Amino acid sequence: PYQELASTSVVATGYGPGDEAFARLGVVGPTRMDYPGSMAAVRAVARYVSRILDEA
Repeated sequence: PYQELASTSVVATGYGPGDEAFARLGVVGPTRMDYPGSMAAVRAVARYVSRILDEA
């Protein structure tokens, strides 16, 4: 049904205050994307958002 997504992949991780992951953050990209770079970027943003939630 979604042929446009046939050549895509998702890199995602959980985030939330403390060690509680109540939401997910990720990127959708081509199957042959730079996985190490994408994973590092997603984790970095998730850590940043988690820190902001810890301060709230």
